[in-house]
Amino acid sequence: MATTPFRLPAERNEANFEYRKGSPERKAVEDALQRLRSQLPVKSDIVINGQVQRPSSSLNQVLPSEHGIVFSNYPLASKEQVREAIESALEAKKKWENTPFVDRAAIFLRAAELVTGKYRHELIAATMLGQGKNVWQAEIDAAAELADFFRLNCNYAAELLGRQPTRGTDGIWTRVEYRPLEGFVYAVSPFDFTALGGSLVSGPALMGNVVLWKPSPHSIYASSLVYKILKEAGLPKGVVQFVPGDAQEVTDEVLAHREFAGLNFVGSSDVFRSIYGRIGQGIANKTYREFPRVVGETSGKNFHLVHPSADIASAVSHTIRGAFEYQGQKCSATSRVYLPASRAEEFISGLKAGVEKITIGSPEKDFEAFMGPVIHRASFDKIKSIIDAGNGDKSLKLLVGGKYDDSVGFFVKPTVYQADAPDHPLFNQEIFGPVLVLYVYPDAEWTSVLKKVDQSGGGLALTGAVFGTDREALRQAEDTLRYSAGNFYINCKTTAALIGQQTFGGARSSGTNDKAGSSDILRRFTSPRTLKEEFFPLDRFTYPSNEDESKPNPSLIAAGPTSSSFASESPTRLAITPDLCKFTRRYYSDERSNRINMAISKSDPILIAGAGAFGLSTALRLSRAGYTNITVLDKSKQIPSGYSAANDINKILRAEYEDPFYTDLAVEALEAWKTPLFAPHFHQTGFLHCASATAPEKAVGTLNAFRASAEAHPRMKKHVSPINSKRDIVEQFWQFRNGPLTGWHGYFNSYDGYAHSSNSLIAVHRACVADGVRFLLGREAAEIVYEKTPGGSTKATGVRTRAGAYHAAKLVIVALGATATDLVPQVGQQVVAKSWSVAHVQLTDAEASVLRGIPVTYARDLGFLFEPEPGTNLLKLCPMGGGSINTDPKTGVSRPPATLADSAFLPAEDEKRIRKLLAHTLPSLADRPLINRSLCWFADTIDSDFIVDYVPETSSSVILLSGDSGHGFKMFPIVGDWVKALLEAKDGKQPVARWRWKNRDSKDGKANWGASVSWRVGNTLEFEEVRPQPKSRL
Repeated sequence: MATTPFRLPAERNEANFEYRKGSPERKAVEDALQRLRSQLPVKSDIVINGQVQRPSSSLNQVLPSEHGIVFSNYPLASKEQVREAIESALEAKKKWENTPFVDRAAIFLRAAELVTGKYRHELIAATMLGQGKNVWQAEIDAAAELADFFRLNCNYAAELLGRQPTRGTDGIWTRVEYRPLEGFVYAVSPFDFTALGGSLVSGPALMGNVVLWKPSPHSIYASSLVYKILKEAGLPKGVVQFVPGDAQEVTDEVLAHREFAGLNFVGSSDVFRSIYGRIGQGIANKTYREFPRVVGETSGKNFHLVHPSADIASAVSHTIRGAFEYQGQKCSATSRVYLPASRAEEFISGLKAGVEKITIGSPEKDFEAFMGPVIHRASFDKIKSIIDAGNGDKSLKLLVGGKYDDSVGFFVKPTVYQADAPDHPLFNQEIFGPVLVLYVYPDAEWTSVLKKVDQSGGGLALTGAVFGTDREALRQAEDTLRYSAGNFYINCKTTAALIGQQTFGGARSSGTNDKAGSSDILRRFTSPRTLKEEFFPLDRFTYPSNEDESKPNPSLIAAGPTSSSFASESPTRLAITPDLCKFTRRYYSDERSNRINMAISKSDPILIAGAGAFGLSTALRLSRAGYTNITVLDKSKQIPSGYSAANDINKILRAEYEDPFYTDLAVEALEAWKTPLFAPHFHQTGFLHCASATAPEKAVGTLNAFRASAEAHPRMKKHVSPINSKRDIVEQFWQFRNGPLTGWHGYFNSYDGYAHSSNSLIAVHRACVADGVRFLLGREAAEIVYEKTPGGSTKATGVRTRAGAYHAAKLVIVALGATATDLVPQVGQQVVAKSWSVAHVQLTDAEASVLRGIPVTYARDLGFLFEPEPGTNLLKLCPMGGGSINTDPKTGVSRPPATLADSAFLPAEDEKRIRKLLAHTLPSLADRPLINRSLCWFADTIDSDFIVDYVPETSSSVILLSGDSGHGFKMFPIVGDWVKALLEAKDGKQPVARWRWKNRDSKDGKANWGASVSWRVGNTLEFEEVRPQPKSRL
């Protein structure tokens, strides 16, 4: 029962109380403070294996606000006690790591309720007195954030455990076990957040680890309460050992132990660097059983960068909070500011006025005080020395503050300096106190000041913020400062992370950036084990290359095994999961049957003509299903094939259709695009689908039908929002603010996006090669070779290339798109070669940066565009229209022109539509040169349906896979499932009537290939009508 699937309570953040004067919550905290004050000094203990230990010695912790009063003792564990704690933890691990996850999670969920209920006010009181926080800061820390860590870590752990392989090979089951580390974890918590102690121990413990916890001497009592809560919640003794002590001595014992397996640290960058170096030396000396996992979040020298376009009043308020809440004693506190000269006076006057209003006092006695004391004598003395030096530094101008008072408590006035230059030492020195330095830069030097921001900060890169409304400037800042902060905020202070909403962690010398508040950090305290189980016997040990000459022609045998028993031996298993295609299961009840009324075995040679999207998908799916003798021919000499309609930088991935059949199929395909093989090429930018004020009725009707489909589908409806005006567009996509967008209306669907089509073809080709699929590139299939069977019917025996080479095959799959009639002329008017236009605008780096992230933007009456391609900065544009066909007057069949060069142009009417689309959306580009102009040829059907069926009168030896009507690429991940299902159908027939071979005597004839399907706007023209005519020399 312990392994039964479960669902945890929904993720949520604990609500904060406001503690207004006279409120019940304020009264409760005041009472808790009074009780705690009456008990001073309170006692803190060493707890090993659940038992309180006598300390070897003890230090006193005084009240930061009244240093003449002892708040608590800090017991110092001896070396022997540390060793005992480690051994006790390792003993407890034997049972704890085998405790079912649901039982471990229940302990921390109960602990969260104790934190927010029974112990809430006691925790807040302890944090206010012991760490000098005001009631607001203590509430968001010791109550809300601690509860969030306990609860949300359970959700993140469940998410991690649920990361299981989603694809594989028939007859094989692969699963992953997320084991705890083999030894123990050492957790070192800081003074500034009570919640961090709970976080540092709960994450590893939840994953089955045991933890040695050394709390800070200056948060000892609040940490003791957290430990008490965990015990009351049911945490078994020994799982967490509570071992306060001398930092050097405790760490020495830990790092000398063979079973040390992980460090979870929050504190000083210098201390972390020292411990990290010692761990590295221990690894070099082979001290440890395994390579210890090292996780650390350390110091920050965090910046606010103000652009001339900023809302100055808001930036001032954010800066005051970021710099001076909790006396600047947060690793994320704002400590350096960069101001534009044109707005500096406004900012500085507002900052001075605000800082001068800050009240300072004892958190316990003055609830209205914004600031309290700094934590201890050493901190006060350090800050005092910095202020003294600053007050005497001629390169600094004291704007406000510069004073301190330790007569009763450790109080420092909020202090702000203005520096003459951005390279002053204060821009690199971490202070951990209420001291802020700012620099005023000339507006024209915005670009250079970005570099200064990045280069300063003392090598730290924890948090940073930029303030402004100019999107180009914000984009430039975000890109230039990419590595300047692990948490980067726009128009928000640097102390802004909320557990579960903004994962937290810094880079460079600010830590390992493992992102607290996510499953990432929990993964670091696991050692995953992959388990693979095969359910079929291995009937041979030899490889195909070991076979003798009497076997089938080696030139037709794939580079992989010839038995399904070897299907798992391919070194790369980036597969489309056999269970992925829900559509297939719907129509083929025995999809998994190994032999279902088929004349082909899994070792028979299969030849696929065409290495485009449909051909590659089929090759991959069949190879993963155990078909071991697959050859693919294509006349292109490389992948992606220049003759494939999918050879492009991007294609729309849209799920909504008027037809529910295709909507369900497209949703299934888009989910497959999120699997590992395809996901790197899927960009979920969303789909902005509109019509302009002058759109024809047919276009508007189609738009409304698509919108209704998206709004009705359970997977998409939450992603759809209406677009009724330009304002609705610009509020989400500011890049279009300069376009008139006259009368634009429609919807935005964030479920959709686009794929980098060429790159995805390359990825699937590589996966096929790894699976043993053989590719013969630069070889054009000219004809299918047939023979008469004893029964008088016709059956394919292989394919002959244009060069005359013959390739034998038991099954021929024609996936040639627009040129399918070359091999299957009897398809007649069912499939027609049809083209639509495409062109590009070459953008600069700056222009491309601005447009990065825009949705696929589709005006149903004009055309569509994508975000620029990374690397090339090409903006792809396609006009809307009926397209063109190239009908052979002799046969009545349309096929692409003889060479690619014949299609390298843009029809004049299509250029007009593209420029009109740009004029509506991005008018600054409307007159730019259009490059890489071409016609893209597709295989089209008049009813917009696919054809996936056996060619009649070929004894089920030829399959035609075609007719994508310009919307087939989105199905790339699942097309192969359709072919496999057809091959393994019980009666050998295609059960989906709309995908069957159509009768040649249908009335399609030379129909208008734009009139029957609603989404085609415009009439189809003949190629000769649109191609440029040679200019006369007269």
